[in-house]
Amino acid sequence: LALFNEINYPYGKSNILSFLGMIANLTGDYALAQAYCQQGLTIANEIQRPSEQALALSELAFALNRLAQPEEALAYYRQSFEIYHQLNQRYYEIEVLAGIATCLLTLNQLDEALMEVELILGDLHTTPTNIMYEPIRVYLTVYYVLKAVWDSRAEEILKQGYELLHQNAANTPDEDSRRSYLEAVPHHRELIALWTTLQT
Repeated sequence: LALFNEINYPYGKSNILSFLGMIANLTGDYALAQAYCQQGLTIANEIQRPSEQALALSELAFALNRLAQPEEALAYYRQSFEIYHQLNQRYYEIEVLAGIATCLLTLNQLDEALMEVELILGDLHTTPTNIMYEPIRVYLTVYYVLKAVWDSRAEEILKQGYELLHQNAANTPDEDSRRSYLEAVPHHRELIALWTTLQT
């Protein structure tokens, strides 16, 4: 970030700020994520870079929902979705749809949340998850929405998310990295705990 400041490279600065926001979201520091992503979004808007705008919007939305601001988060997610849709980046659209569904679930708008989840399920198994930023979030969201409406597909989706998580962990280079991947990321721990509880 300091280098991009020094050479006045706003594209790089916007990206770095959004990814710092993503890391803060992954570690549960949502206030810090909000601050980083708002800065990244401001720069992306100034230089009119759609992909950077969409990333900043989606990570900002995630942070805001976790900070108990679901209405504002929903608005940012919808903006992000429109940009990714225009860019024809379906793999990122799916992640944003999951964010929209999470906000709707928070707002207890279950029918609307289920509609978003059905859109996700239409493409989830044909979209390479290694392209997504956080596919495990997607599986968790789909599980929670299906569970909330008593849909019998919920447990199978949780199982698939659990299997994907461990497949990804197996691809890490060493035991310490594997343990960190499984245990240091809040939503990874959350999915493991949910699956473990279902098996007991």
